[in-house]
Amino acid sequence: MFSRLKQKVKEKTGRAQATAYPDDVAALVAYFKDTASRVKTLNSSVSEITDMIKNQKREKGLDVIQELSQSGNSALKLEALVANFQKRLQAETEATAKINNEIDKFKTYLSAECKAQGHVLSELNKRRLDMDVALGAYNDNDTEQNKLKSEQAQRDYEASCAKSLDG
Repeated sequence: MFSRLKQKVKEKTGRAQATAYPDDVAALVAYFKDTASRVKTLNSSVSEITDMIKNQKREKGLDVIQELSQSGNSALKLEALVANFQKRLQAETEATAKINNEIDKFKTYLSAECKAQGHVLSELNKRRLDMDVALGAYNDNDTEQNKLKSEQAQRDYEASCAKSLDG
């Protein structure tokens, strides 16, 4: 039940050595760890952009133009200006909605990919620990059952390595 925990403690105290990942898997793990902080920064930047877009207040400009049109002599010219301003405001609102939609899609993709990759790496670490535990048990007690467990753990670890490279 606590075999993974015991293996981690043995590795920390120096009584056991962790199995090294294959070179290509080790490069993938290092890349993911290096990019994890950058992805978080990118995600927060995207959130800030979304907040900025949502908080823009352009309606105040329309109120000022309407007040001017009511008080001035050239009300007809200002009413045309108000109509143009309203069209532009509507177009900007629609564009902002589209931008927000695309940003939300990107954020969803980013978080889903990071979770999936984190899950794959977590599974890889579990399989490595299971393999190390099984090998240690086989080395301590050379039985047929321990040999089968060790071989199964080795196959599971190799399958997990292949899955991490595919994802």
